[in-house]
Amino acid sequence: MALTASRTCLILALGLFAAPAAVAPFAPAAAFADEIDDGLKTLAEKAKAGDENAAVAAIVAFDGKEDARITAALTDLAKSAKSEAVAIAAMKSAAKRKSADLAKWLKTKLEDKKMAEDHPNRYQAVLDSLAHCADKSHLAPLEDVVKKYFPTNPAYAGRAITAYGTVREKAVVDKLLEWLVLSENTRDNKMAAATKENYGINKGMILKALTALTMQDIADSGTWREWWEKEKKTFTFPDPNVKEVDPAGLSEFTDHAYGWTMKKPEHADWKFEKFSEYGGRVMLHNTDEKNMLWARVRVYARKAQADTGGTIETFIKWFEKGWREGHNKEEGAEFEEFSRQPAVEKKMIGGRELHVLSARGKGGGSWKWWSSCERRVYVFMPNKSLFVYWECVVNNAAEDPVKAALWQAVEGVTFKK
Repeated sequence: MALTASRTCLILALGLFAAPAAVAPFAPAAAFADEIDDGLKTLAEKAKAGDENAAVAAIVAFDGKEDARITAALTDLAKSAKSEAVAIAAMKSAAKRKSADLAKWLKTKLEDKKMAEDHPNRYQAVLDSLAHCADKSHLAPLEDVVKKYFPTNPAYAGRAITAYGTVREKAVVDKLLEWLVLSENTRDNKMAAATKENYGINKGMILKALTALTMQDIADSGTWREWWEKEKKTFTFPDPNVKEVDPAGLSEFTDHAYGWTMKKPEHADWKFEKFSEYGGRVMLHNTDEKNMLWARVRVYARKAQADTGGTIETFIKWFEKGWREGHNKEEGAEFEEFSRQPAVEKKMIGGRELHVLSARGKGGGSWKWWSSCERRVYVFMPNKSLFVYWECVVNNAAEDPVKAALWQAVEGVTFKK
């Protein structure tokens, strides 16, 4: 009979083994197995006794532990637990573990009218759990859920849309775009205000699903359709299972969403860094051994908004206003004075035309500590509602090779053909 961890420790304490070599039969895996068995026993007892908090805590305790017995037990509990809280916790945990048995059961629950009407929290959990399955066989019944609840229940329709959007098929994008057009069709004066509100909520969920599926960030159906018609034939879905790479160790960074690649200058003072604020894609900077910043470029993908306008021309005017006046009183102008006034030119970079705004002068605002700097913004629009731009700044006291390396890195960007 296998020794448990506690019995092994007792035997060792009593000195029943004469030499260390005799300890070999003890296996950590056996102790882990006992731990799993004990945890499952506790879970079953607490669930049977109706102790919801303790049962849910026992489910949470299994997080990070991969074992087929856990998956099977959670799947059974998701189907059979009388407690809604326990069933929901077990359901979501088993779904994250990719339980094939649970996925089949979840599909049958989509048509469970009684659950949808009498147990909305449990039905929502079914829809949330389906989002972890990404199963093509779920598409048709999910379409039925969306069709049924689109005007009346965005809590159901929106969750079904999210689950639907996890299947990486071109037909899924087609259907999502069809629903997006529907969500924007709210001009009918006879449509109730509540229905219009539901359509708006669904639109937000559709846009999130499209963005997660394609890595594109577009605001309206017309622009989405224009982009999809252009890309559909050759489009390859990004793999959601690919782990995010720390750009700090890269010699070049590729933005797969917007199809460009930028190389890092060879000198050791240059480094890529993760940057995601305000739609940031990546940052490249030159910092010396004393942690003094000399040059930097941040790349952004920013949706067109009221302040920026919807064209490159209005976007550049918005940027220039920040340089000259500032966008708010607290920050103030980003240049105190100009030695070279802001100017705009067009440049062909990597086969694509970009608009470039540039200026030199005494830094202001957050750049006041630089007595003189040069700033440039390189911008293009991958679609009608989004700006992708490189915001660059370099201290004019920096050595010439640093300045040259910054502009070479930005103007050496290549675009996917």
